[in-house]
Amino acid sequence: MMTMNSVIETPVLKGIREMLERFRRIFDSISRTLHKVFNSPPFQDCLRQLAKIKHNQQRARQLYYRKKRSQSKRKAKRKG
Repeated sequence: MMTMNSVIETPVLKGIREMLERFRRIFDSISRTLHKVFNSPPFQDCLRQLAKIKHNQQRARQLYYRKKRSQSKRKAKRKG
């Protein structure tokens, strides 16, 4: 009688296990590389600069529409 934990090691199972182990090593390697890249000072500086650009664009858009609104209010006063 076999228990749930005992598995007969067949060539197919051995091949699958080896492939999974290779995949895990490759995945770990890629993961470490990405971690190094994303946490590197140049990449972090780049993210900060992008955040500043985005903030400045939002601010410019906000000011533009505020100016447009005040202009249309002045026009409405002149007409009314």
